[in-house]
Amino acid sequence: MQEQMLISVVRGVVQALHAALLLSVIMLSTALAAAPDSIKQRFEFLDNYQKKPGLVGNSEVKAWTKKDKAAFLHYLDMIYDRAPGLIERAVQYRPVRVYRYSNPKSQNLTAIPNTQELILADWWFISRGNVTRQRRDILNMQPLAHEMFHLADPFASVSYSKEWQAVAAPRMQKVRDYFKAKGMGIFEARKTSKTFDEHDPIAHAQNLPYLWAAYAMYEALAESGATMIVQKHIKIAPEMRKILKANFLDRPGKKILAKILANQALSAWEKGDIKKAVELFSKTEKAGATWGKFYSFRANLWNANRSVLKDALRNELLDLTKAIKIMAFDGPSDLNARARLWALIGQPKLAIKDYSDYLNVHVFMADVVYKRALAYLNVGDLGSALKDFDLLIAREPNSPKTPIAYMARSSVKVGLKQFDGALQDMNKAISLSPKPIPRLYFQRAMIWQKKKDTAKALADFSKVIELNAEFFDAYFRRGFIFISLKRFDDAIRDFEAAHKLKPRKLGTIITLALLVKYKGDTSRADALLRTANKINPALTKKLMESIKIGDGK
Repeated sequence: MQEQMLISVVRGVVQALHAALLLSVIMLSTALAAAPDSIKQRFEFLDNYQKKPGLVGNSEVKAWTKKDKAAFLHYLDMIYDRAPGLIERAVQYRPVRVYRYSNPKSQNLTAIPNTQELILADWWFISRGNVTRQRRDILNMQPLAHEMFHLADPFASVSYSKEWQAVAAPRMQKVRDYFKAKGMGIFEARKTSKTFDEHDPIAHAQNLPYLWAAYAMYEALAESGATMIVQKHIKIAPEMRKILKANFLDRPGKKILAKILANQALSAWEKGDIKKAVELFSKTEKAGATWGKFYSFRANLWNANRSVLKDALRNELLDLTKAIKIMAFDGPSDLNARARLWALIGQPKLAIKDYSDYLNVHVFMADVVYKRALAYLNVGDLGSALKDFDLLIAREPNSPKTPIAYMARSSVKVGLKQFDGALQDMNKAISLSPKPIPRLYFQRAMIWQKKKDTAKALADFSKVIELNAEFFDAYFRRGFIFISLKRFDDAIRDFEAAHKLKPRKLGTIITLALLVKYKGDTSRADALLRTANKINPALTKKLMESIKIGDGK
């Protein structure tokens, strides 16, 4: 009896202690050091996304509700309670515009540092009734804190500092090497994970919180910083914690002139004052800005305003080169941008080098592999182009771009006189295309001509015209097939249609003239030839000698 009483007393004491502990946890969770109104007012809740959507894609921008605003501000307070310096730095130079959007496929928050915008998907606001409150808070705070680090370091001045690279790069490289040995970059490893955190233990072994931290310096910083604030049970290396604390968690000091000027430049650009933006960017550089993202942003300015800014192409190339040098470890997207620029100005070999350097870091990116293949075509390296198209099709068999990849590979095989293989690729391209595309049928018709199968070529050219009645080349080439079959009335109709689409095309005018002359309409033939001679008499004479009607040639 006494034993039962003792047990009952002990149970009562334990329950009382548990209740007291629970009450203390609730009190701690509710007694937040909330962000002051002066900080909260720097977050502007907007219902309309005025510019080109970009990262928002085709998603619908939604109106804010009181409930959604309250949820955002609640988690902002929770982060501020743990790291007031981070929130203060995020809004130190410019307000942050916050948007809601609906995208059932997205589980992301997205920060756009150059415009100081934060975009939140529906996923972030769902109640998640099947998880504990603690887990729900982690799921909401972690991504929000992550994006706050991006907003607090918009020019990546800390992310690509020598100090951060010294402690982060060796850890990131070991993770990258692990997946590179498996033929994957970090982006693909994350994309192909069966679960979100399937590969995270590989990162944990290097004191990185998540796999995504190995993708880029700024992601390593944001992932590590957010984890340091939200999930203290995950180990972050002491030397990384020290940098994060000094540059983000501690309260910010006085504003830096170069960052003031850089933000003013971005604001001027956004308002459409391009001349002022250029002047402010120049002042920013003179004030000591040597940040990778600064040069990236200015390169984007040159790119977007090539038609109105003097020497824009040259300046874009210079800024991209500076950005690449600073952010070399990550094989930055600027390599991709500079490669496209090299291709534009007729330097495909330099484009190939930049695309290859990018892939050396990221291992596989479908768009980059495709563009490198095109660059190989431009230098006549059909073998390397074929390898890239083979890789693209093998790794992205169900991509929306795969039909185009098959078509491009087919062109390479035509150049190598592998007509059967080229035909197989075009059949595959047509079968995979979600809707009939005239260009695909046109290219297959050309291959049928190479294989001397006139009937099938004629059928495909006719399909092209059925899909697009203004496809000049289909009329032109089908017209010559009709000539070879001595179906001259059909040929006349095709060349008349082609002439209507391109009235100054000499080959069309002369062929039509010879056709109507063959059919006995000499007056019309003479009128057409007079038109041709007015356009180019020398070329008219040459074409008259090469085009024959009536003998099947």
